[in-house]
Amino acid sequence: MNNVRQWSYTSNYGTSLYSTVPSPSEFRNAAELFQQFQSNVNTAAATFVIGGYRSIPSQSAIGGQQFPVKAAYLFTNATAITAGTNLRKVQTGYDFRSFLAAQGGMQFETVEDPADFTVITVTGLNAISSITQCRRYSTTFGPENVALYEVVMDTNPGAARNTTPGSAGRNEWAYHIGIPIIEDSWTLPAGALHFWFRYDLTWQRLEEGPCRLIFPDPYLSAGVQMAGDTVAFSRFVYLVAPTN
Repeated sequence: MNNVRQWSYTSNYGTSLYSTVPSPSEFRNAAELFQQFQSNVNTAAATFVIGGYRSIPSQSAIGGQQFPVKAAYLFTNATAITAGTNLRKVQTGYDFRSFLAAQGGMQFETVEDPADFTVITVTGLNAISSITQCRRYSTTFGPENVALYEVVMDTNPGAARNTTPGSAGRNEWAYHIGIPIIEDSWTLPAGALHFWFRYDLTWQRLEEGPCRLIFPDPYLSAGVQMAGDTVAFSRFVYLVAPTN
């Protein structure tokens, strides 16, 4: 598998190589990321998802999509924006986005893709413990149109980044995959879908149910299969509740 195709692309996280799927090396990176992601969610007091369908509760499933948080904003401002605020009182991702919007400045992406979302975990100490970003980029390399998927998770925001595998102080995990756009077809496409038990924007009575997260799978090709009618899906699917 040393001849895997790769594309070099520069995002808000810097320049990375995106390997065509299936990619065993990127699947390993994804497995390490999601092991830590699951631990962060399980130990969080709250998990907020910004972006994705139905993220605006009063709108329908095919609308109501909010822009996710900018890649660098929470990382550099996590301590400042939470100072003096009890985030346990923020009950939904919609509330948390409104809280961020009130801080001023440009906190949100300006170009949306259905696969884009931000996951923020908060501890009982009123601190942001992790920030996970999922992004899809459409770009062209020569005559070929390519879809690129990037997933990056940061813990301990504000500290120097440590990406060394096996390091006790590691605080960033990531994987990057790419696929020709003509093959970018999934049974369960990457993205977030919010479910609401109740929403009343007049009285601000909001009760958010679990949010379904689908991350891109580096090991399952998304294109038409050589035989049969199976279309690839993701094995990295999660249901996360706003509060634990």
